[in-house]
Amino acid sequence: MKIIHAQDIQSPFNLAIIINRDDKARYCEVFAHALVERFEELEFTDENITIFNAASILDLPLLAARLAKKAQYSAILIGGFYGKSEQTEQQLIQQTCFNLATQTDTAILFKSFDLVHINKSQLNHEARVLAERAYTTVSILGQLD
Repeated sequence: MKIIHAQDIQSPFNLAIIINRDDKARYCEVFAHALVERFEELEFTDENITIFNAASILDLPLLAARLAKKAQYSAILIGGFYGKSEQTEQQLIQQTCFNLATQTDTAILFKSFDLVHINKSQLNHEARVLAERAYTTVSILGQLD
């Protein structure tokens, strides 16, 4: 039996962070800052990280699909912030991002946030968890080549 574990990555990879900034800008900023902070701890630089501010949660899958096609990024991290009235859209977008992730070699990771039940410390924690997932996924995908 062979077990493949995440290994240290020799050089930082390029990653894209996509967030919807509509009326949820303050949450997006906290989340994006926490993601960048964690990747900086992993010795990533500004040259490795690009943040895309989507106009709304509905634009997230389209932007992720275009970025995946360009193959410039080893990981695309998506933070979707939605209010009470957008719950149906959030579920559809989550499924679309999952489907996209299974059709590409790029690690596409989506995390959605219900703004009714989230606070700053939870956003920080979830951002760190998503960063770790991305690092692990890219490491394992790199071992499959």
